[in-house]
Amino acid sequence: MEVAEAVNDRIRPCWNVDPAALRVREMVIEVSVRMRQDQTVAEAVVVDQGRYSSDPIFRSQADAAIRAVRNPRCQPWPVAPDRYQGWPDITLNFDPSDFL
Repeated sequence: MEVAEAVNDRIRPCWNVDPAALRVREMVIEVSVRMRQDQTVAEAVVVDQGRYSSDPIFRSQADAAIRAVRNPRCQPWPVAPDRYQGWPDITLNFDPSDFL
C-alpha cells in the first residue's frame, strides 16, 4: 500500500461528507500537507483556492477535509519515521463520491 493510500485510510473516518457534495460533479478536494517528523500534521492547505473562494459547497467540504487532516484522533499517520526525508510533503485527494 502506498503512503497516500494508507494515510487516506487513516483519516477517512474523520471526514464528514456533506450530502450536498454528493450531488456535485467533480468535487475532488486536493489538500497539500506538510508533515512533522513525529508523523503529525504541521500545515494543511486547500490547493484550489479559486474554487474555495467562489463555491460554497466546495468550501464546506474543503473545510471538512482540513479538519479531518488535523484531527488528533486520526494521527499519527502511518508513515515510517525513519524515511521522513521522502514524505514531509503529501498531497491528498478527498472525493465525496467515494461515499456513494
